[in-house]
Amino acid sequence: MTFEIFDDEGITDTGGGGKEGVTIDVLTILLKGLQTLLSDKLSDQIRGLGERVENQVTFLSEKVDQQNAFFLQKIVAIQREFQHDITSLREDISAVKVDLVSVSQRVNDLKAELLNVKEKLKDNPSSPCPSVSADKDEPFTSSHSIANTHRSALNSASARTAVSKVPMKTPAFDGLTSWPVFKRQFEVACDNNEWTSKEKAIALVLALR
Repeated sequence: MTFEIFDDEGITDTGGGGKEGVTIDVLTILLKGLQTLLSDKLSDQIRGLGERVENQVTFLSEKVDQQNAFFLQKIVAIQREFQHDITSLREDISAVKVDLVSVSQRVNDLKAELLNVKEKLKDNPSSPCPSVSADKDEPFTSSHSIANTHRSALNSASARTAVSKVPMKTPAFDGLTSWPVFKRQFEVACDNNEWTSKEKAIALVLALR
């Protein structure tokens, strides 16, 4: 059998003695072709794998961004709620300070009135007030006038609730109960006892001690 091989000089007839050379050349060509085919296939697989990895990374990145946006909204909502609570608490504290100043002033006024009444009682025990009649022939009228004088000067809760229903005890502010809850309980007790503003002020001072 004779093979014809193209080289630089044209067609060469190898004859029957060049079989080994032809076989090696054919194998070399086949090997190179196989290497090229494998290289192309591997390149395609690597390219496809890279695209899949890139798509997966993009998907995960979008998921992370969505979760971050969700958590960020949650954090912003919590911060707004916290800020609202802080603002409300500051307003309550400011209101309490104003109430305490008013209560302190009323307490000082009550102390002054008490001292004035005591001084009058010391000076003239039978006539605690100049407007009260000192006629010894009318003891009932004098006693009634003394009671009226004490109610007008002290305006205390005990004088008003002695002839009414059983008074409700006001809560004590221990610092553990929130101020709005304490305030509501205190107002309920004051309304039930039908106290005046002065009586409420005295009760509030006692509750805050």
